[in-house]
Amino acid sequence: MRQFPFPGTVLTVLLIALWPVLSHAQCNLQCIQGPVNIPLDPSCQAVVQAAPLLGPGNTCLGPFTVQVFDANGIPIPGSVLNSSHLYDTLVAIVTFVGVPIQTCTTSVRPIDVIPPLIAVTCPDLSIDCNGGTSAAVLAGPAFVDNCGPLTITTSDVILSGTCPVTPPQINRTFIATD
Repeated sequence: MRQFPFPGTVLTVLLIALWPVLSHAQCNLQCIQGPVNIPLDPSCQAVVQAAPLLGPGNTCLGPFTVQVFDANGIPIPGSVLNSSHLYDTLVAIVTFVGVPIQTCTTSVRPIDVIPPLIAVTCPDLSIDCNGGTSAAVLAGPAFVDNCGPLTITTSDVILSGTCPVTPPQINRTFIATD
C-alpha cells in the first residue's frame, strides 16, 4: 500500500479545489432598493452590470447575470440602456449563477450625466434701434448633446440706455437643458 508523504495533502487539495462550490452554496444574494441611477456614457448607452445593484448584505461572489425589463415587461436585449429609456424606471433581475441559483430584483433608472456643449458661439452684435432684439430674431449659439433633445431658454439683462441717443446693451444668457 502506497502512503502519501503528508496524510492531509489529499484532503487539503480537495478542499481547495471544491472551495468555490462550497463557499457559494451558502451565499446570500441581496439587491439594494432601487431605483439605482445608471449613467449613460458619451454614446448614450450603458450595459447594466450586477455590481451597482448588489446590497451590503450580498455575500455571493458571482458569476452574475442581469436582465432589465422595460415598462411593459419586455426584456431589453443585452440589458443595454439608451436614450429611449432615459429617466424611465425599469425592473432589473440579478441572477447568481452558482449553486444554488438565486435571484433578486431591484429597479434602475438610466440618466444622462453629460451636459450639452456649445458647438458654435454667437458673436457680439450691433443692431439698429428699430431692429428686432428677440432671441428668435437674432442668431444664438448652437448646442449639441449626446442623448437627444435639448430645451434652450434665454434670460436678458438690459443695461441702461435709450434709443436713439444711447442704445441699450442687452446681455443675453442662453441655457441648454437636456
